[in-house]
Amino acid sequence: GLPVGFMTQALPTLLRHYGVSLTQIGVSGLLMMPWAIKFLWAPYVDRFVSRRLGHYRAWILFTQGLSIACLVILAYLPVEQLNQISALWGLFLVLFVLNSFCATQDIATDGLAVKILNKGQLHWGNTFQVIGSRLGFILGGGLVLYAIDLLSWKVTFLALAGGVLLNSYPIIKYREAPLQPLVSKEKIEHELWQKLKSIYGYLWTSNELKLWLLVIVTYKIADGLSGPILKPMMVDMAVAVGIVFASVGSVAVAAAPTFYGEIDLSVDYLPESNAVGTKDRDVTDVSTNSSFIGVKGSEDLTDRLSVIYAAEWSINADGNGDSDFGQRNRFVGLKDKQLGTLKIGKHDTPLKQLSSTVDIFNNYANNKADIGAIATGENRIDDVVVYESPAIAVAEGKINIKALLATGEAS
Repeated sequence: GLPVGFMTQALPTLLRHYGVSLTQIGVSGLLMMPWAIKFLWAPYVDRFVSRRLGHYRAWILFTQGLSIACLVILAYLPVEQLNQISALWGLFLVLFVLNSFCATQDIATDGLAVKILNKGQLHWGNTFQVIGSRLGFILGGGLVLYAIDLLSWKVTFLALAGGVLLNSYPIIKYREAPLQPLVSKEKIEHELWQKLKSIYGYLWTSNELKLWLLVIVTYKIADGLSGPILKPMMVDMAVAVGIVFASVGSVAVAAAPTFYGEIDLSVDYLPESNAVGTKDRDVTDVSTNSSFIGVKGSEDLTDRLSVIYAAEWSINADGNGDSDFGQRNRFVGLKDKQLGTLKIGKHDTPLKQLSSTVDIFNNYANNKADIGAIATGENRIDDVVVYESPAIAVAEGKINIKALLATGEAS
């Protein structure tokens, strides 16, 4: 995330700030080429193994070390002379090499994640990789601009080198298990082809889906053409480099989701008559009370209208039960400041939302004292449409209207 953020967001601004022409700034887009062609050397990363350092660990340590070296070299480049072609091409060369190392490290990191995570953990690995990527995008795209404006080019890149070194500590301490023998190449290719057909084959089942595929493939083109030139334009308008940081950071943050959650445990005393499975003694039990984690976010479409989304997972924090995670609310929707909010997905019923404010026991004692045990409809339902009105002023205050349309499927 950090090199991508720097190349796409910060670099065009800095180049224009130091007097580089728009034509030469346009050429800088080619510095991202290693990310597009890394599949060419990805098989070699999978094939060549260091038995002493570990397979993917060795590649990560190697590329991290060389990336640190590139950042140190960047710190001492004569950036004040970037309007001279020799200094500019020197910068481009170092950045191209840095991108090559980072792209190779990305291959090894993905390989290590697939190796050490089981099938049920892969989605979590991908989640945290995306989080790290977005944080790196913000740091490389926005914070670097602000730091250069506040400190200097040299201090900023030396600090980045130190940050990468510090980030290398976990992989230095990690000891990778030996690589297990893989199945035949032919079997892997056959299974991959079958999986790709099952995942993407539906896009060819109708003309409408084919058009949608075209949208998916091309929707970023306009942003790719206009985005890089926006920051140099702001520099030409005499906007300070440090202020450009605000536009870069806000774009990254707007797309970044909010992560939240709660671990709620209680120690429950259950008398003999209520202790299931024991007839002659009282029981003290540790219970998880609707512990959960979630991710949510929104994206403004207009001044009034925004897209909203959320996904929550329950956590079996007490270690009991067959599964560590379960589904909670999961929905996408549209929110209009004047008309209200429309959501589609899995959602609490209005009664469940209302009961949380009046049920003094709520989810404690492992739901044994919850009002949901006696109140029909106090649950969470799949495949529903939910409408929530904005606050409506009445004589005694404000009210909200909430309506839920269910498909009739079980929750």
